[in-house]
Amino acid sequence: MLDLRTVLAAAVLGAAVLAPTTAAAAPACPAALPYGAAASADLLRLGALDLRPVGLPVGPVADVQLATTGAGLVADGQPAAAAAARDVAANLLGVALPAGIGLGQTVRQTAPPTNPAPTVATGPTLDLGVLRGQLGTASAHASWDEAMRCGATTGPAGTATASAADLAVLPAPGGRALAALPGNLASSSRTELVEQAGMTAARATATASLADLRLFAGSGSELSVKVVSEPVLTATASGQPDGTGVRYQAPVLEISGPGIGSHRLDAPGASLDLALPPGSAATGLPALGGDPLAALPAAARELAGLRSGPGPADRPLELAGLPELPATGELPVLGELVGDLTAVTGDLTVLRLSIGELEQRVDGGSVSASAASLRVQLLAWDGDRLTEQRPATAVLDLGIGLLSATATAPAQPAAEPPPAGGCGGCGAGGGLPVTGSPVQLLAGAGAVLIVAGGLLWLAGRQTHRRVLPD
Repeated sequence: MLDLRTVLAAAVLGAAVLAPTTAAAAPACPAALPYGAAASADLLRLGALDLRPVGLPVGPVADVQLATTGAGLVADGQPAAAAAARDVAANLLGVALPAGIGLGQTVRQTAPPTNPAPTVATGPTLDLGVLRGQLGTASAHASWDEAMRCGATTGPAGTATASAADLAVLPAPGGRALAALPGNLASSSRTELVEQAGMTAARATATASLADLRLFAGSGSELSVKVVSEPVLTATASGQPDGTGVRYQAPVLEISGPGIGSHRLDAPGASLDLALPPGSAATGLPALGGDPLAALPAAARELAGLRSGPGPADRPLELAGLPELPATGELPVLGELVGDLTAVTGDLTVLRLSIGELEQRVDGGSVSASAASLRVQLLAWDGDRLTEQRPATAVLDLGIGLLSATATAPAQPAAEPPPAGGCGGCGAGGGLPVTGSPVQLLAGAGAVLIVAGGLLWLAGRQTHRRVLPD
């Protein structure tokens, strides 16, 4: 016959077996490993606006960035994770900006310690003369688990988003604009550690949520750019050659307008050139009907004398305190002199729509990539000074959805389960610990002992009752 002491002994033995199992589930990292990732996205960047070559007294204006996000991860750094989002940065001189508009408002977070919730700010209505719209929500969230330092667990590190709505470039009375994006738009950046083929990998993802675009909005020459699918750029590094690379989902665009029919752009580097009157007859290019620039003089009069300010054209969004990662591939320089049309006589203005080339570089365990989802350029050739292959002047250079991503990981051999005991093998390989078999067996054994003890106790009580006299 079993007494209560026997049952308690069985239960204590089961609890003793379970106790070390719980402790082994969250081991401390013996050494941090150089996992890293960085992502950034500009929703919109006005790199150049100078309408003087086409006879309108506006410009030059350069460097207006809208809804910029960034996220970073450096597993062996301090801080190890960061995220930031900024509503707008403008390099303007000679423009009276409205008081209290909060230009350049940035939200930031770093970790550790992990942040239970993102930092969020909502922007006001934006009116810079050359750019008008509603600034939306900017959000930054940095989180961290110390087991991520040696790749013992996976999860998000930095996540940032920024949004805007009803944007118009060079807006004019009557709903007209050089470019109008009447819907909701957003950019986002994310860095994380993920499991890939049994190994830990660093990943950076940049995306742009785009709305349909109207060029020469409100005029008889209005051009529609429909966004069929949105761009996503991802860089992943696992420390193995076959686990390091770039995935780019290029946007798919459908373009239509008076006199040009319908055209589709669906691959990096794809472009469409449209000639604007009066020089269209000599080019052999599709010509946009009407006179699309006729809608702009009213806006030009309002903005006459606008000039760009001094200083560098690039204003990167800083991730405070995060150690530097390998540089991403270079994005196209907005505002540069471009164009390669030849055999052109007389003055010519061309609207060029293009999906940016994917720039990528793989170097050992590191990978970086960048792409401009949509680039809108208005190019002007002066026939009096034109020579073959002379570059054109960028009258307008507008980038939408500028994405970049970088990831790096320590060199690793083929995926193998690390030694029992959790992260003890992370210093050598950095793979995810295979915790299934040993932990489950120990937990199962403890549970069985407790249940068995309970059953024996119940059996003992029943036997004891049967031998007692009625």
